[in-house]
Amino acid sequence: MKTRADKVKAQPAPFLEKVAGFMPVARGSLALVRKACGKPGCRACKSGRKHPAWLFVYREGGKQKSRHVPAQCAPLMKLAIENGRKLEQAICAEGLAYLDSLVAEAAR
Repeated sequence: MKTRADKVKAQPAPFLEKVAGFMPVARGSLALVRKACGKPGCRACKSGRKHPAWLFVYREGGKQKSRHVPAQCAPLMKLAIENGRKLEQAICAEGLAYLDSLVAEAAR
């Protein structure tokens, strides 16, 4: 037996066309931190300045994790994170549109 929800199917093509340009994509954030290098005679570390380093901070399995990002890769990771946020907004908008269609079908 088909329910009303079965009758209101999501149409994947328009959504997929909308989000096709959101590549590369990542979910998380990029942080510029200062880290010690570990070399015994390093002047920057001795003075407390340390060395700038980029970290990609993300969640996996409910736990916060981070990975080092080489400086030359940081601009590409920034773009991926921006695209990830756009994708999340598009998913939310799609969910609201789908809910509206379910409510409209239920009202019939």
